[in-house]
Amino acid sequence: MLCGIAVVGNAQLADSNRTFRENGRIEVMNRFVNLKLSMSNDLENISVRTANQKFVLNPNGNAYFKLGFNYRFIAFSFKFAPDFLGGTNDNAIRGKTRFQGFGTDLNFKQSFHQLSYRRTRGFYLENTGDFNPAWQPGQAYFQFPQLYFTQFQLVSGYNFNPALSVNSLVAQTERQLKSAGAFMPYTSLRYYTVEDKTPLTANSSSQRSSNFEWILAPTYLYNHILKHDFYLAAGGGPGLGVLFTRLDTRRQNSTETTRSSDFVFRWHARAGLGHNGPRFFAGAYFEAQGANFKQQNTTATNREVRLFYSIFSGYRFNAPGTLKRLTDKASRII
Repeated sequence: MLCGIAVVGNAQLADSNRTFRENGRIEVMNRFVNLKLSMSNDLENISVRTANQKFVLNPNGNAYFKLGFNYRFIAFSFKFAPDFLGGTNDNAIRGKTRFQGFGTDLNFKQSFHQLSYRRTRGFYLENTGDFNPAWQPGQAYFQFPQLYFTQFQLVSGYNFNPALSVNSLVAQTERQLKSAGAFMPYTSLRYYTVEDKTPLTANSSSQRSSNFEWILAPTYLYNHILKHDFYLAAGGGPGLGVLFTRLDTRRQNSTETTRSSDFVFRWHARAGLGHNGPRFFAGAYFEAQGANFKQQNTTATNREVRLFYSIFSGYRFNAPGTLKRLTDKASRII
């Protein structure tokens, strides 16, 4: 999950102001605050397959922005999808989507922890033609304006090789000066709900799916340092876990609940290229993710593959003295 690109350049600062570790393989940028803006198309889609039917639900949007703040081991970010991004101006055809999210990270020398939240409201049925033979491209899709996807996720991992800087790839609070690779297993705890909040009538029903997923993933990452402050990083690995699901089918006067548990196999791969100079940094990565699990008490097997990108740029500013003193105290406590 943690593969990005950062470049180490020839700092124009006095050597007395620079801090290194791991015998000069990593430069620590503790005196700076990082502000970073990124854009990604990692938007949630919902795919439901039964023995006879398939439902592919997508949000009306192509990408979102993320504004991030990083200082030492602290990081937080806010995600938003403005209307001017492609795909959001055809509300009559695909409906209206609202997206928001935030995250916070604690990245230490060898351990890393990420907590994130995201919420998407409003989806359309991409395969509307499967349910309406008369439907033609350009016509309105079936829309679900009151369908909500909400997710909380906690990821914690450990880097077995301190000569590889995870912070240089994720938060840009360090700069990798020499190439290195590391085995980095992580565990992911993910709770998400899919809920239709359309008001019920005497002849209608709605559903809420509550899901808890635990994954353990052995991952390897390598960061290859190029010339002139550029780097190339790649990594990935498999993941194995379990998914617990509760499905509530609601009617005006009753609720029917079913529960299931399924083993889940996941995999991911990521590669990127970037620049990480003394002040300015930028880069891009591309990621592929896949999942496979068999639904309990059925013959259906869910498979999904997702491809997405992220591009980012940022700048380092001198940290205020008050912030430095507060984090110095926190570091001694931790």
